[in-house]
Amino acid sequence: MTAREAIELLRLHIENLRQRYDVRVAEAVDVITARFLLHSTDHKPPICGHCGGDVTDDYMLCDDLWLKVWPKRRGFLHLICVESLLGRRLVKDDFKAIRMNSAIIYLLDRQS
Repeated sequence: MTAREAIELLRLHIENLRQRYDVRVAEAVDVITARFLLHSTDHKPPICGHCGGDVTDDYMLCDDLWLKVWPKRRGFLHLICVESLLGRRLVKDDFKAIRMNSAIIYLLDRQS
């Protein structure tokens, strides 16, 4: 995939998210950028800012929790690294209520 094709794909996905899920533009950009970086064959997986390992987890935390755990704002962390930095296990309310998190929220809800 060329850079131009990737940009066009991102633009289309952002517009689709805005129309289907009524999310803010900045949030849509974060979701699409994360998915693109995690699943693109042209890129290596992003690196965890905490442990340095390849990140394959696909999730988004609530903004206030993310800033508490990772004040740098941008970057990627393994879920286990987030829990380590937080000093506790993650719960379903820690995740944004968006489609990307639906499987995690479902599993955490079943554990309750």
